[in-house]
Amino acid sequence: MKDMNSLFAEIPIEQIQEDPNQPRENFGSEDDDNPLLVSMKTLGTGNAVLVQKVDEQKYTIMDGHRRYRFAKKIGQKTIWCHVYAQLHKGDFALMRYHFQNVRRGWKPLERAEALVQIQEARKLKTYKEVGDCVNLSESTVRQAMDLRHLKLEHLSLMEKYGLSSAYRNEFVRLKPKMRKIQDIEVGDIIVNLFDRVQRKIIKSSKEFRILGSIFNRASANEQEIYRYLKNQEMTVADLERRCSTSGFSLLIEKMLQQLAGKRSAGVPLSDHEEKALQELYRILKLYR
Repeated sequence: MKDMNSLFAEIPIEQIQEDPNQPRENFGSEDDDNPLLVSMKTLGTGNAVLVQKVDEQKYTIMDGHRRYRFAKKIGQKTIWCHVYAQLHKGDFALMRYHFQNVRRGWKPLERAEALVQIQEARKLKTYKEVGDCVNLSESTVRQAMDLRHLKLEHLSLMEKYGLSSAYRNEFVRLKPKMRKIQDIEVGDIIVNLFDRVQRKIIKSSKEFRILGSIFNRASANEQEIYRYLKNQEMTVADLERRCSTSGFSLLIEKMLQQLAGKRSAGVPLSDHEEKALQELYRILKLYR
C-alpha cells in the first residue's frame, strides 16, 4: 500500500457517516459513565477520528466510531478528523484493520469478517497472502476463515455458552470429525460439549483435540462415546482411558478400513486373505 496524502480538519458532524461494512459489532458501553465519554465532556475529542473523504460534504469513518457517537451524544456540532482522500476498497479495509487492531482485541468473528473483506477487496487468493498483509500466520488466517464459514446456529451457540477464541478454533478442527452416535445427533452432541465447557467439566480447549482423535475412530469407540455423552459428569480424560487408542482394537479398525477400501475399489481378496477372514469369523462365533 503506497503512502497516501491526508490532512487534519474540523468536520461538521452531519457530514460524517459510520462505515456500513464495519466488521466490529460492538464498540463497548455507551453509558453516561463511560470513561471516554466523561473525558470528551471535559477535554474534547482528543485523538482525531479517522475518516475517508467520499465527496465534498460526505466522509466515512475508518476508525473512531465511539468518539463520533459520543460527540453526537454531547451535542458537538463538529469533530476533529484525520482525513484521507477516497481510498481503494482494499486499502480502506486494510487500514481499518490495522488502526482498529492496535486499539483493542478483536472478537473471533469480527476479525474473521475483517480478514474476509481484506481478501475480497484486495483480490488475495491464499491465506498466506492475507496473513502477510496483516502480520498473521497462515494457520491463524485459515482458522479465522473456517470459523466464519461455520453454520450460523453453531456461532450463536458459541456466543450463548461463552466459548473463548481458543475453544472456537479447536471446534473448527473438531466439527468435521463428528458424526451421529447411535440415537444422538451431531447438533445435540455439540450442545452437550458446549455445556460441559460452560460447567468446566471440559477445562481446556486442548480437550476438543483429544475428542477429535476419539471421533476419528468412532466406529471402534462408539459405545464409549455414547456412554460419555449420556454421563454429563464424565471427563474427557475418563473417556480417553476407556477408549483404546492403540493395540488390538486399533488393528481391527485398520483392517476394517482396508477391507472397505478394497471393496470400494473393486479389488478382490486374495486366497490368503479369504482364509484369514474365515478363521477370524470362526473365532468370533466362539465369543457369542
